[in-house]
Parts: sequence; structure tokens; C-alpha cells
Amino acid sequence: MLKVYCDETEYSADCRIVCLAGCMAAGEAWSLVEQQWQEALAGVQINELRARDLDNGTGEFYKWKDRPDERNALLAKLIAILRRHHIIYLLASEPVYKTAGGELLKDDPYFDCLVAILESVAHHVRTLDGPPHIEMVFTETTEQRSKARTILLQAKHVVGGSPFISDAYRLQRDIAPLQVADLVLFELWKERERLAFRRTHTQRWVLNELLKNAFYWNGYFRPPW
Repeated sequence: MLKVYCDETEYSADCRIVCLAGCMAAGEAWSLVEQQWQEALAGVQINELRARDLDNGTGEFYKWKDRPDERNALLAKLIAILRRHHIIYLLASEPVYKTAGGELLKDDPYFDCLVAILESVAHHVRTLDGPPHIEMVFTETTEQRSKARTILLQAKHVVGGSPFISDAYRLQRDIAPLQVADLVLFELWKERERLAFRRTHTQRWVLNELLKNAFYWNGYFRPPW
């Protein structure tokens, strides 16, 4: 079975860039990642990785706010786990264009991102010997349902010939691979913000390390950097 874990940025009125990130691998690989990921977190007495909290020194990481060496050491260990098991990243982002009145000037950017993710998975499936059973798992929060619930069927229809069999929606705190998706999503969002508004800044080292794995960006395959 091929499993794809996805996370999305919150889609609010003040959102400037919509991002959707996925992580793809065989189910057997994910079992090993989950075990090793949880062991790495337990080693530093952390229950759940939330990338924004880790970056800002909030939540479980409040004690790490002024301890960047420990934060970076944990990230390096987690990235090494992902590289060891050849996780493939799926990245999609779209800017949100608005008029003064707040009306969108283009189609739903989240829908475009979801189509790009589905196209990436479909492309990868065509490289395999036979079409596997595919499960897509989307992050939900206790406050907000994944938007994929309402538009996934329509997005699959646009891609055409979709091999996707099932979809599921889970809380990030319960499933380590969704925490992987959260990390990839956060770094994608930071990079898109940098490209749009802070081009003089350098790319974050975390994203640079993540992209040493193979990845798809807006539906196009990219070999490791």
C-alpha cells in the first residue's frame, strides 16, 4: 500500500499564500518512520512535533526558545530518519489574489493545490510496476475540518483516471506521519513567504535538507537537490 499524508495551511480571510504539503511512501516504510520518529521525540521528552511551535519556542518547546542548538539537533535527527526511508515530498502553493472588497480574482487556490498533489501522486504511480492501493490521510484539527473533505472527489475528477482508493482524516497528535507533513508544510510556507516578500533572505537550512529527498513541486517532479 502507498500512503500519502497531507497537511494544509489554514485558509482564512487574511491568508496570502495557500500551501498544501504531502509525504509519500510505502506503508512498510511509514511503520519504521513512525517508530523512529516517536523514539526521537521521546528522547527529548516531547510528545508531538508541531513545526511552528518548534520554530517559535512555544507549546511543548517553550523551554527551547533560547536553545537553538537543541532544536537544530532534533531537526537533524528527524530529517535523517526521513532520508533513510526515502520519503517523497509533495509540495503545492498558490497565492491568494484579492480585490479591495476581498473577492477572489481566481479559482479557489486550495483546489488548485489539491489537484497538483493528486497529479504528483498519479505521476509517481505510473512509475511503479502495478497500481497499488493508495490511502491519502489528511490532517484535521479539533476546530477545523480539512477542506479536502468537501472537494477531493471533484479534484480527483479533474486529474482523471485517478487510482486513489481511499481517504481518511486524522488528528496530527495521533499519527507521527502527519507531524512529518506538518514539518514539510511549515518549511514550504516559509519558503513561499521568503520568495514573495523577503527575497534577500537565504533559504532555510531545514528546507534545503528536506529537499535532498526526491520531491514534486506543483505537480512537477524534481530530483533531490
